[in-house]
Amino acid sequence: MEKSGDPIDIDALVALAMADDNPAVSLARLGVLLHNMDHKQEAREVSRRAYDLAPNDPEARLFVNPVLHSGAPGWHFRLVEDRQRNACFSKAFETLIGPDDIVLELGTGTGLLAMMAARAGAKHVYTCEADEDIARVARDIIARNGFADRITVIDAMSTDLKVGKHLPEPADILISDNFSESIVSYYDPLKFMDHAFTNLMKEDCVSIPCAATIKAAITDDTTQRRHYRMDDPDGFDLTPFNVFAPLAYSVGEQAIIDQPVSDVADLLSLTFAPGDISFKNHGRSEVTMKQDAKATAILQWFEMTFSPGNVLSTFPDQCAHPQYRSAVLYPFVDPINVQAGEALSIAWEHDQDQLRVWLDRPAG
Repeated sequence: MEKSGDPIDIDALVALAMADDNPAVSLARLGVLLHNMDHKQEAREVSRRAYDLAPNDPEARLFVNPVLHSGAPGWHFRLVEDRQRNACFSKAFETLIGPDDIVLELGTGTGLLAMMAARAGAKHVYTCEADEDIARVARDIIARNGFADRITVIDAMSTDLKVGKHLPEPADILISDNFSESIVSYYDPLKFMDHAFTNLMKEDCVSIPCAATIKAAITDDTTQRRHYRMDDPDGFDLTPFNVFAPLAYSVGEQAIIDQPVSDVADLLSLTFAPGDISFKNHGRSEVTMKQDAKATAILQWFEMTFSPGNVLSTFPDQCAHPQYRSAVLYPFVDPINVQAGEALSIAWEHDQDQLRVWLDRPAG
């Protein structure tokens, strides 16, 4: 076994665990020990072995799960249950994918989108996954669903892929869904898309999704604000503790916020196409108040286009099913009184890792 961290005879420890009356549990416990000692790779190998020995042993699973879960964050489960997102992808696939198309997906995950693309009629789908455990399970899922001959899972970062080695030819369709609530995140999805457009795709390729617009407006919502701002519970002034309050927070998967009290500003528009992933990294957008109100925050959401007329919005409206991505609130330090017709300026900056939004000053 490849070793990392402090020297340790891992093979001897595995042999001892295998000699135990319950080798699955012993291996599982060893996996946690190795993980805590910063032997991450060896811990996952041992944990996988424990799981394969006894996948239904409840005691073994208690120890296996934390180690394997570290490589497969819980958002995977919420993501695939976002039915609106799935429906947008499915509609785009049925509209845009033809029988001669080669599809490239950035990030396999469960394999759901790759299978949906194959079902829509793609000639072949190539999908890459950097985490070997996730890739291994995705292959099993794809085989179980009858698509093993039309989907290839590649254990690699997309930036390591080569045409002629991993793909037989440049791809026609690019699929990516590594976006955060403000489109960008520490995953830097735009960087990976740009690399794919330059190195792995045909010049006339199609991206799904193909565009997105980040939007913002002023809200007078007080329900969400109470979760992240302190005032005077039981008569005690706790407001100094607000120095530790988050500057922004997600409103929740099923939160409902009243309609904004200002008009809506388009902060930033992005097009996902070869040579076209470029944008301003800062700016200001003016909004006009629609009514007198006590404004409490800036609400930010996005609209993403998957195909013509096929748009997903993360505005926190009432919906039948929860969305994986939600809108974001940027609360004011204190509520401000505003009047109908008053103009305010929303400032923003974007560094391909994070979007920051704040109330700059009254416009003009």
